[in-house]
Amino acid sequence: MDFNKKNLTLIIVTVLIAIGIYLYYVFYNPTKTLKQELANMFDRPVELIELNLPPADGRYPGTVLLTAQEGQSLTIKRENRPVNIPEKQSKVTINVDGNSDVNLFGKLIGSLNSSGDISIQIDLDDLRLFETDLDSKFKNDLLNDENIVRADKNGLKPRVIVRAYEAIVTYTVKKKSNIKVEQWNEIQEDLLKIGGSLANNGGITIKVEEPSIVAYETVFVNFISTNLKSGKPNDLIFKEYIVPEHTGSEIKLNQYNLEKGDSTVKYVTLGNSTYQSDYFGNLRLVDNSIKIVSEVFSLVGAKTLPNIENKNIVTENIMEKVIFDLESFIKKSENTSLLLFYYVGHSISGPNGHSYLVLNDYKGNPSKDIGVDFYHGLYRESINHSSSPFSGSNFSDIMDLMSVINVSVRRST
Repeated sequence: MDFNKKNLTLIIVTVLIAIGIYLYYVFYNPTKTLKQELANMFDRPVELIELNLPPADGRYPGTVLLTAQEGQSLTIKRENRPVNIPEKQSKVTINVDGNSDVNLFGKLIGSLNSSGDISIQIDLDDLRLFETDLDSKFKNDLLNDENIVRADKNGLKPRVIVRAYEAIVTYTVKKKSNIKVEQWNEIQEDLLKIGGSLANNGGITIKVEEPSIVAYETVFVNFISTNLKSGKPNDLIFKEYIVPEHTGSEIKLNQYNLEKGDSTVKYVTLGNSTYQSDYFGNLRLVDNSIKIVSEVFSLVGAKTLPNIENKNIVTENIMEKVIFDLESFIKKSENTSLLLFYYVGHSISGPNGHSYLVLNDYKGNPSKDIGVDFYHGLYRESINHSSSPFSGSNFSDIMDLMSVINVSVRRST
């Protein structure tokens, strides 16, 4: 009888342990990631999958990206959704925790200040895999594209998307018990402003109604010239792109050994990370950008202007005061000092190449206020217009440079 009791107890304990292990890996497994879910679903190597969240457009097979440095990507050729759609579809649900996946979390939410106090559930409906064959026609299209060949010669490491994972994406942001009320209210306000809605569980749900690419795989394109006299490549090889694991570690500027310069140089850094107008989304990296630029200026010996505080929230009144203080400094300095003015935030371009900064307290509709239906910031046509204040400058080159810069800074919580 005692023997049977011991066996029964042992069996019960074993079953409970097994159930506990199962529940842990099903519901809590901290190593479970979206990339792993996609890899398991379609039997693909996880290290080749690159996430595209929030979704950038034109990421279907055939799209060409430039990768000057690790972690950078600049699109020089976009491909939209093809006519032939894969019939097979699936569904994936993943919970992303701010502590376990801080990079993805930061891209989705923006601020990392409270990432450990909230979580995101991502639902991918109608999940499909688009693929392309690396056949002779595909190769010839790449060989005949002068922009891609030139990019390869310039060391920009072109790569082309060969597989793309499409889905209808729904985000559900949930709070944890330890989050501060004011933090959660701020997050709610930001999410509702960009189209979120209150969920039954008390969270905020954002649904992207149209199908979009949530991840893709690429291959490097290396051109080969067997006839050196022709100067044109006649063949190419593909090499799979292994996605680097970014840790989001903080940038330490002292490792760059910046040299001290003229101490008479003054600087002002301003920006706008939040906007009251519904036509403009919040910008998550403004305060990081201001912080980095300010540290660089300070390390090389420049000084901030007195009476002007480096801000990431700029209203009309603040900007008017800043302009007045700048004008006063310029008049007093009599061209004996260099003034560096750095601003980061939304801008819009109006008729005749005029450009405008969008301030925090602007609540209007740009189309009505300045009479334009499309406001894409400082696009090339506006910059190169003869009446533009940027005409003849290298500002368009700076825009290209900024497009490939991807700075990731993890702020302490």
